[in-house]
Amino acid sequence: MKLPHAAALALVVWYLLAPPPSATDPEKVNPAAPLLDWELLGTFGSSDECAREQKRLLGMKDNDFTRYATCVAPNDPGLEGKKPLHSGRSGLIPANPS
Repeated sequence: MKLPHAAALALVVWYLLAPPPSATDPEKVNPAAPLLDWELLGTFGSSDECAREQKRLLGMKDNDFTRYATCVAPNDPGLEGKKPLHSGRSGLIPANPS
């Protein structure tokens, strides 16, 4: 059974976002920044997949950037007015970094 084109476009995608650097100290992040300014780390087919990547990322490197990273649904009001987010791959850091 083939999905209609419109149905394929309606598939839910979850975003793993991290806050931008602080304007006063680039070594710190600004978790109070609007979601529109946050950096896209990856896109995922479910909230569970996104949460697993978030946990894996935090386990690899514990810092403000990873500590504040969060999974966001595409219909989150904080993303209102933003063009659809896209990532060329799932996740920011490969599972087996070299």
